[in-house]
Amino acid sequence: MKLLTRYTFLITLCWLLFMSLAAAMDQGDYRFHRMPETSYYGGINSITKDVYGRIWFTGTDALYMYDAVSYHHVTLPNPIPGRMMNFTSVKSLPDGSLLVSTNVGLYSYDFRKEEFQLECSGSAGYMETEYKDQVWLMMNDTLSLFKGSGQIESYPFPPEISSLGGGRYYGCHSTPSSIYVSKGNNLFRYDPDSGEFSHFGSFPENVPSDNIADVLELGGLIYVLTERSGPFDCMPDG
Repeated sequence: MKLLTRYTFLITLCWLLFMSLAAAMDQGDYRFHRMPETSYYGGINSITKDVYGRIWFTGTDALYMYDAVSYHHVTLPNPIPGRMMNFTSVKSLPDGSLLVSTNVGLYSYDFRKEEFQLECSGSAGYMETEYKDQVWLMMNDTLSLFKGSGQIESYPFPPEISSLGGGRYYGCHSTPSSIYVSKGNNLFRYDPDSGEFSHFGSFPENVPSDNIADVLELGGLIYVLTERSGPFDCMPDG
């Protein structure tokens, strides 16, 4: 009887603790803020936190910063007057720097002046930093490595890749061990040590129009995420 009473007491105590936590959550431990909409509002395509804890995010046509109080619409100098600026990504790097890629150039943020400066002109795609914390991206449809201070190293595709059909270069994807480039339904691996590209894999013929959205390494396998056909798992050699 004593044992049953003890169990009843413990169950009651756990239930009361759970209910108190649930009530505390309902009493405003969380703050929800309505995010500003951009004129086209294609959704958020990139988000990061800087060294001061501020949140930066990009939509298709705008860059915003949230400082825990309000949202700030941030503008960048446009090297091509009259051309609409489209944003592809914002990244906070391990060294504390902040980068933004757009269709007109790659920008870095000067925290002292609180303004962006143009690092490189051109069409800059989504930035990837998983490989050795290096900044890899597509720049003017060419695989590129940003080395800081306006320096970009480009790695042109060999003819067997550049001559392929299947649509535009969708982008660059990095994992802790490799760099990948996708075009149409084809995925290629780039080895920074040898400087060579190799064909990693292709989609099945029944999904030729799909584009690759991301590449992940997990548990010894490579997972390829697509825009419309879900994930594919691959062996490390493709």
